[in-house]
Amino acid sequence: MVFSISPDDSRLPRKERVLGVIENGEAKVYRFQEFSNGTRILSDEYKGKEIVVMGNRNENFLAAFSRRFEDGTLAQGLTPSDTSPTIIMEDGEGNKFDLFGEVIEGPRMGQKLNNLDAYIGYWLAWGSFYPNAEIYDE
Repeated sequence: MVFSISPDDSRLPRKERVLGVIENGEAKVYRFQEFSNGTRILSDEYKGKEIVVMGNRNENFLAAFSRRFEDGTLAQGLTPSDTSPTIIMEDGEGNKFDLFGEVIEGPRMGQKLNNLDAYIGYWLAWGSFYPNAEIYDE
């Protein structure tokens, strides 16, 4: 090994890619392997915030957003969409979202879900920088 890892969190394999969400100096990670069967949408809560994680391991993407629009309205009924390569998910109002959390079709066209402080990286980095990181588990 070229450099030492400290602390070395062995809960996941070191080179497993994860998406980490940071809130108030703490982190929660989502594993790419949770998104191995096509596009998947996870609605979750972390540190009192409603979040959505969208991903597809085969298409090599994973992203997280607040489930709230910029005006504070909570997006409800989020599901994956296969109607177009640019549309990743839909909500109960008929809004269709792209990979960046923006509504590209529907009643809220042009509106966007609020961004989160979220990054993709290897577990060895997340486990070292955030040794008490929560790991999403269904």
